[in-house]
Amino acid sequence: MRLDNSIRSVYFVKRLSTVGGVMTITCRILAALTVLLPYQAFAQSGTLIGSITDAVSGGALPGATVAVRGTAVGTATDLEGEFWLRGVPGGDQTISISYVGYGRVDTLIQIPPGGSVRLNIGLRSAVVRGKEVVVTALLEGQQKAINQQLSSNTIVNVVSA
Repeated sequence: MRLDNSIRSVYFVKRLSTVGGVMTITCRILAALTVLLPYQAFAQSGTLIGSITDAVSGGALPGATVAVRGTAVGTATDLEGEFWLRGVPGGDQTISISYVGYGRVDTLIQIPPGGSVRLNIGLRSAVVRGKEVVVTALLEGQQKAINQQLSSNTIVNVVSA
């Protein structure tokens, strides 16, 4: 009986080490893929570097939005109007640049996989036309008098010519 249990234990340990060996190989493969796949994806993307300025004055536009159309890749310019955008998909990309009070610019550029491209854009101010806005104000005393007239049954407002 004791010998039978020993044989079973040896068999179990041998089987466990075989399964462990497969697990070890699987873990090593997964670890290698985890390390290598981001580099593969990075190799297919490029970097976009540049600055956004006012086309007339040449002044920097801090906080301008720079985005790759059709993707979630984008950034905002720093205080000097400069930007650095990593992870831009390689190939032809439409870059959209916008800033409050300025017209949006869309430009098509070629991003080399693993490389970088410089893009300097000058934006022109744009007039935004809105509807007419009417602002009405009452002094505190006038408002109190009007509310008193509206709530009273005996006060009558008469206008004569």
